[in-house]
Amino acid sequence: MNIEPLARHAHLIEDIALTLHAEWGDLPPWNTQAKIRERLAFGASKSIFPRTLIGVDDTGAWLATGCVKLHELDHHPDKLHWIGEILVRPAHRGRGLGSKLTCALSDYAFEHGASQLFLYTPDQQPLYARLGWREVCQETVNQECVSIMALAAQ
Repeated sequence: MNIEPLARHAHLIEDIALTLHAEWGDLPPWNTQAKIRERLAFGASKSIFPRTLIGVDDTGAWLATGCVKLHELDHHPDKLHWIGEILVRPAHRGRGLGSKLTCALSDYAFEHGASQLFLYTPDQQPLYARLGWREVCQETVNQECVSIMALAAQ
């Protein structure tokens, strides 16, 4: 899998939006495809943050997506840089692609000035812990109990 900016593959925005909506459409941030397309296009257009990266195979088909963004949760104004919307297409799960993309997103953020990153997850705490993330708190976000996790620049 090659990891590249979504800006190089803007023609994939519609398909990625459909997949994100199918996966998480019952949660407010992903309940309309139009909102998802707008976020993806915005993440593809910015020079640094937010920035959407995708994993593509040798044919140019997308396998995974994720982004680095600013101020993900309004009630945590002290937490500036976040990664999120990490999704591996169902047919490609279990091969380490999510871990590879998460590391690429982290590297990108740290190379562009972030000193600490945050994410939230309802169920992938063990995966992120293996990658060096630590849980800082638990709370309800988008009607789900989630762990907020942090990773400091090395």
